[in-house]
Amino acid sequence: MPVGIYKRTARDVMTKDLVTVRCDEHVHDALQLMADNHVSTLPVVDGTGKCLGIVSQSDIIDLTRDADAADENQGESNPLSLLFRGVQLDEITNERISDVMSESIVSAQPTDLITAVADKMIAERIHHIPVCNPDGTLIGLVSSMDILAALREPVVV
Repeated sequence: MPVGIYKRTARDVMTKDLVTVRCDEHVHDALQLMADNHVSTLPVVDGTGKCLGIVSQSDIIDLTRDADAADENQGESNPLSLLFRGVQLDEITNERISDVMSESIVSAQPTDLITAVADKMIAERIHHIPVCNPDGTLIGLVSSMDILAALREPVVV
């Protein structure tokens, strides 16, 4: 039975089947995972499953150093397509994930209400929040789309 939107938790809406990357892998590994799995963000984990950060298409695009290429493609809506078309691809694909990822982790606990998760996303201007157990082990990921989808589900009063 559906739970009222204001009582739903991160655990209720999070994606549990995650694609992750390790910080010692390369950007080309992350790009391949993103393309193969149709995702734009990958949690970065260590060997024990602890969340160390996040790497997104935007993080990778920030690596492109050719201002002319960036200006030329300003209207492009999907950064990943720019990369696969060759914009500075050769320069950035051998970078390590640890050099690209966002390390300041804004995370949620599984029991956090999705309203609190949404507040964090708005305050930090982010679209994805890792959901971690108290020991830092990654168990899910909440996206802004997950929260929007929860709004569309029937509410029990």
